[in-house]
This record gives sequence, structure tokens and C-alpha cells, in this order.
Amino acid sequence: MGSNPSNAPQPRKSGSNKLIVILLAAVLFLVLGGGGLWYATHHTLSFSRQPGNPAPKIAAKNAQPEAVFQLQSFVVNLADPDHSAFLRIGIALGLDKPLSTSNDSEKSSPFTPQVRDAVLGVLSTWNSQDLLAPDGRKKLKKQLLQTLQRKIPELGVTDIYFTDYLIQQ
Repeated sequence: MGSNPSNAPQPRKSGSNKLIVILLAAVLFLVLGGGGLWYATHHTLSFSRQPGNPAPKIAAKNAQPEAVFQLQSFVVNLADPDHSAFLRIGIALGLDKPLSTSNDSEKSSPFTPQVRDAVLGVLSTWNSQDLLAPDGRKKLKKQLLQTLQRKIPELGVTDIYFTDYLIQQ
């Protein structure tokens, strides 16, 4: 008996099945990935918040100051007990409102003596090691801001900017 190739069962082509499976997997991956991306961008995920804390709200007020009051550089003896150290620092103040004078310079402001006195009072209490610490500048900014807000609230200081910062030991 001869074998008839036309009557014998033909093996299925496995290449076309593999291609269909790969295409279905790719489509499924794209649909699920796109859906996950859409969900992540349109919803606040619960694992990104602490329990009991609401989602952070976008600040309605612009974070930029209304005016910047540039001070002349300060050169201060630091409070190092064992050696002489100096700080040269340039400071600009971010204000919540423009000064009443035509420009925001130190020479034309009636606040200049009070501001310089408050800044010098804070700077002269620091030592070089504290200022050179990783968070030293941040702590100095915080102390200067609190002092100026307490001593001269009518000035409306909202931020401190260092424009020059040099410590000599």
C-alpha cells in the first residue's frame, strides 16, 4: 500500500500560531500599560500619601516674590572661640510687596538700618564649623528669615537669597 500524501493528515504550521500569540500578548501589554499610565496620571495613588494626610494641593499663590531687596555684602567676624574666622556674604530679600521707594536698593530704603542691624546680629553668632555643615546654610537662612519677620514685619520678607558666600578661616 502506498502512502498518499494528499490523504495523510498535514501537520499545522506552528509559526503562524506563535505569531498570533505574540501579537495578542503585545496588544494586551500595550492596552494594560496605557490604561495604567492613564490611571496614574489622573489619580493620586494611595501609596504616595501618608495615612490621614490629604493629597498635597497646588499652591494658589505664585512662589516668586513680588520684589527683591538687594543688600550690600556683609563681612563679619564669626564666633569661633579658638581662631579668627570671617564670613563674607551677599544677601537679597524676597518681599511680598514692592518697597514704597522707586527702586528696591538698599541706599533708598528707610528699612536699611534695621535690616542690616538684624542681619549682623544673626551672622555674628555663628561659627565657621556650623556654617560649613551640610545644612548650615539652610539653618542660617531660616534664622535670618525668622529674625527679619519678627523684627521688621512691615517689610514683608518671604525668602532669603545668598548671592555671595565665603568663609575664611
